[in-house]
Amino acid sequence: MNYSTLDQTMEQVNLPVEIDALSVYRAMEHIEDGRHKRGVRYSVALIFTLILLAKGAGMTTPLAIAQWVRLRAGWLREVLPITCTSFPCAATYSNVLRAVDAQQVKEVLMQALTRVMATLCWLLGTSVHKIEKLYQDNFSFSISPSQRDALPRNARPNKALLHE
Repeated sequence: MNYSTLDQTMEQVNLPVEIDALSVYRAMEHIEDGRHKRGVRYSVALIFTLILLAKGAGMTTPLAIAQWVRLRAGWLREVLPITCTSFPCAATYSNVLRAVDAQQVKEVLMQALTRVMATLCWLLGTSVHKIEKLYQDNFSFSISPSQRDALPRNARPNKALLHE
């Protein structure tokens, strides 16, 4: 992967590189919790938000995710609707991942990414195809035709832009 190309492109665009944690949380609220209600301390939306933020920071294991979250507890309390005084342990992340429907999680994530893609297209004034090409060149990322059709019209490919 050629990270320098993406970094240079993103610098030219001047987009914020921070992730809005509350937006991630709101998207994850659509995931159904497959756990028994008894003994549940943390919402599935909170668990998935913490997982995604930590994964975005490079954490790869539940233990690393739990440690990353604990080190950023103050910031997370400011930006997320957290009611508990503590954060999940590594086992909680594993248990939640086992209890949810993977297909539903995938659909919710793809819907959220589709919204992000539409916003990015609007901000850049370009087409989905150009952004998709940039990501494919750097991350092997692609968007399915059905997800592309779900984008607003102003985010769909503009034929004039495709031939630049």
